[in-house]
Formats: sequence, structure tokens, C-alpha cells
Amino acid sequence: MKRRAVVSGLVAVGLSVTAYVAWAGDLNPPPGEIAPTMHSLEDIYQAVRASDPCEQCVWDRGAMPLPHNQYHTVLIGSGMLHAVLLSRNESVELWDADDPGDRTDANYLGLYRNFESSTQFLTIDFTYSKGLVAATYSQENKPIVFKYRPN
Repeated sequence: MKRRAVVSGLVAVGLSVTAYVAWAGDLNPPPGEIAPTMHSLEDIYQAVRASDPCEQCVWDRGAMPLPHNQYHTVLIGSGMLHAVLLSRNESVELWDADDPGDRTDANYLGLYRNFESSTQFLTIDFTYSKGLVAATYSQENKPIVFKYRPN
């Protein structure tokens, strides 16, 4: 009787392991070298430049996201903001101002968001006279990219 219980237990364990392995699928990685699956940032910038040339515009990658309700000056002086490059779930709020701490006389330029599943190039085309103050939000804590032309 005891032997029958042991054999039944081993068969049950064996069937459980077999069922688990069959359910989990192939756990071996695909053949070949390990390589990135996404485009590099330089590939994205090249594609954006090709689709929207602005010979006098400059790219700026320096606007890092800050904690909520903190603002920073992106550009000082006057110019034209041509576009912003936002990854998925990123947003940027902009003001025409020269002091991130005092926006009482600032001109609000808008809130721009990307809810798409991929990086989006948002054409904005507005001028600023004092400077550009931004509040940036990013889940991945990556820099927000601006394309602008200083005056």
C-alpha cells in the first residue's frame, strides 16, 4: 500500500513538471548575436531632419525633466520654437519668460503631450521674446528635445 502511494506521488509530480514545461514554452533565447531592438536616438534625429528641414534651426537636448511643479529656463533671449520631440507619455508646458521662478508677466504658450505609442515630432512654430521656460514630464527621465531658431 505504501509503495503504491509513493509511485502515485512520483507520477503526479512527473506529470506536473511535464505540464509546467509544456505550458512555459521554449525558454531558450533566439539564435544570433545580442543586438538592440529599437532605433537609436541618432536614427530618430536623422529621420526628423529629413522630414522637416529647418536650416537655421538648432537642436537642443538639454531640457531634463524635473520633479512636478518645478520649472527651468530652456532658452534665454528671443527666437522661434519650431518643434519639440516627445517620446511616449512625455509632455512639456511652455512659457515666454526669462525667470522660471516668476511667471507673473509670462505669456503662456501651451501644454504639449504625446499619448502615441512611439516618439512624435510636434511642430509648434511660435515666437518667444524673453526666453523659454519649460516644465517637462517624462516617465523615463530622458531629456526633451527642442528645435529652435534664435534671433
